[in-house]
Amino acid sequence: MVINKQSKGIFSYPLFWCAILFPVVISTTLMLFIGFNDNLTFQPPSRESLALFLDYMKVPLWILGSAIPFATLAAANYRAIQFQDNLDFQRRNTERQELEHTVELYHKELSLFKEKFEAIIYNGKFNLIRSEDSTIIYTRFYPKPKRREDVLFQIDEMRVKLVYEFMKLIERVVFDLGKINSVSTSGAERALKADVIKQVFNTLSGQEQEDIIRSLNIYDVKLINFLLIVDEKKSFVCSSIGIKNYSVKDEPVVVVIRSILDIIGLHHSILPEEDKYNQYRFSDKRRAELCEVLDHWLEYSSTLRSDRSKDNYSINDFINSIKMILAKSSMQKTPREVSICD
Repeated sequence: MVINKQSKGIFSYPLFWCAILFPVVISTTLMLFIGFNDNLTFQPPSRESLALFLDYMKVPLWILGSAIPFATLAAANYRAIQFQDNLDFQRRNTERQELEHTVELYHKELSLFKEKFEAIIYNGKFNLIRSEDSTIIYTRFYPKPKRREDVLFQIDEMRVKLVYEFMKLIERVVFDLGKINSVSTSGAERALKADVIKQVFNTLSGQEQEDIIRSLNIYDVKLINFLLIVDEKKSFVCSSIGIKNYSVKDEPVVVVIRSILDIIGLHHSILPEEDKYNQYRFSDKRRAELCEVLDHWLEYSSTLRSDRSKDNYSINDFINSIKMILAKSSMQKTPREVSICD
């Protein structure tokens, strides 16, 4: 809080004392100099002595008298400074009150958002974003005003654009991988499998790699490749908007996909309705098509056919499946023992 300092009065103003003391000191010095130089002595007051004093001391008395107008100017300057200080104090106090009012409105809107966010989570069928995340999500998308000039309730367009670019990346990767199938693009399927294998095993022989390529489920490969591509970007987005990141390196595949769908749903729910934000809007059709492709991959992948629950199938299970393929291939290539009878 800004508090106006109590003034100590004109006698605390240095310029006022300078305006008085300088003429007094100068005039006194001149009087002493004239008195000693002309051998003047003190006489009882009389008409002749007063006339002689005035005749010799005209200049020092004129200088001494100038202290009055100088002190008057200093006092006027002091009043002007005090007036400006009061204006500045009132301006700062007004700005502080306006900022406090703005912050109060911000917190009221935050409280309303927290109440609405519960309905957003329920209606949007969010899986991993919780109602407890509402405060940090709101403060990330709607920064708290720090100055009176800050615009209230204006969404952070940079964060909106960040999430939108992430959604575009997801869409592009998913549909690029969706074009690859075992019927019309076997060469692309083979290249995709080889690329994923290199990311998890980089010391395989050519034959071992061929055995794995023939045995791998293409939908497992698509899921793992997709999640590895978007993993780093997703981590940055989650940190930016204030939600927990579920990395494919640590979490089950289904959980990571649910977290991605939650991000898409959150972006759709929090984006303002103004036309200027349409450039960052994903249509219902685009979101439905994206979900349909991911559901298709999950349905035909090993996540549903694994010995483990589909909610627990992870990249480690994918790696273990590759190891099992290598083990089976190695056993098949081991020559059988032959007994020679005489």
